[in-house]
Amino acid sequence: MTPRTNKTAIVCFSTIEWKSLYQTPQAVMTEMANRGYQVLYIETTGVRGVRPLDAKRIVDRVKNWINSSFGFREIEQNLVVLHAILLPFPYHPLAVQINKMLLIMFIKLWSLSRKMDTLIAWVYLPTPLTLKVIEYLSPKSMIYQRLADFYCLADQPDQLYGTEDKLMKKADIVVVQGKGLLADQLEHRPETAFVLNGVSPQFSSSGEAPVSCLELFSEIRRPVAGYIGAIHEYFDFDLIDEVSTILQDISFVFVGPRLCSSKNMIQKPNVYFVGERQWRELAHYIERFDVCLVPYRKTKYTESVVPSKVLEYMMIGKPIVATKLNELVYMQSKNSHLITLANTPREFARAILSGIVDKDIRSRESRINFAMSHTWPQKLDLLLTKLSELKEV
Repeated sequence: MTPRTNKTAIVCFSTIEWKSLYQTPQAVMTEMANRGYQVLYIETTGVRGVRPLDAKRIVDRVKNWINSSFGFREIEQNLVVLHAILLPFPYHPLAVQINKMLLIMFIKLWSLSRKMDTLIAWVYLPTPLTLKVIEYLSPKSMIYQRLADFYCLADQPDQLYGTEDKLMKKADIVVVQGKGLLADQLEHRPETAFVLNGVSPQFSSSGEAPVSCLELFSEIRRPVAGYIGAIHEYFDFDLIDEVSTILQDISFVFVGPRLCSSKNMIQKPNVYFVGERQWRELAHYIERFDVCLVPYRKTKYTESVVPSKVLEYMMIGKPIVATKLNELVYMQSKNSHLITLANTPREFARAILSGIVDKDIRSRESRINFAMSHTWPQKLDLLLTKLSELKEV
């Protein structure tokens, strides 16, 4: 069904590119567009300077600009992505001022062909540039959705902290996705809304699996312990190296783009890094895993996140083994049957073996039911209801 279009527009300041792994910003903005809101999704303008590993991302941004209309790409009705090319200095005063003028120009260009009488700013990226653009736009409503502790990623965390504090004071609602972040924000904004990471109700393994998926699982040994998501600096390679040695009769399959140095990649006959796959294909891979993994190192950043993959694993009903991240410890404390947490390689290996033999239908159904009670439409209903209580949108 074609979504209606209303006269409320959303300018989204995202932390990621649209074509990055499908996460909260893309999911939320897609749902808002489906509800008729006119969405401009501004891809990340950065919390740090350029690094060598950013080369591919920069090339992709330039290609997207060239293949779009002045940086604009219509993804679907009501949803436009802006591939803005800006100066890569998020804290230099002159660069921020130049980037502000450019972004405002882009936003004005986008708004010319749209009939809108209300503007909502939806912020994920708490940088000086975001703050200056919002001060210029003076939106009727503002939502700040804090996904993680970005200070540990920033080149100038003190400046980022000051900017975030100002954004929180301007926001009508500050949304966090982790219990730790909630406690932090309640000191500043008692009306903070706690919204757990959601999941798309369309995330399903129904339909025909892609050929690449079928070929992979026809060639490797079962059982399979699997992971979907980026292979990044927070991925615990040492843990997986040891666990895959302990469990040599189990295949370890990792589906996702490599965002770290190739020297970290594990070279073993039972370990498979298969690269990035389309979001709509991932459920088919998960369906063929016997147990799903979240093998993250414990850092200040990972302790503040609720990985989106956890609910996606649950949507397919799979057992989950993860490292003891703070937010997952909280989840397990409320729902001990949903996820198994481990610290050491031997604990992790034992948990994987237990997950492989877990064929209990009731456990599978409880995981699916939990995920189905945390879909993005449900979460956004709660959020928009809270916003409407504060002001009419």
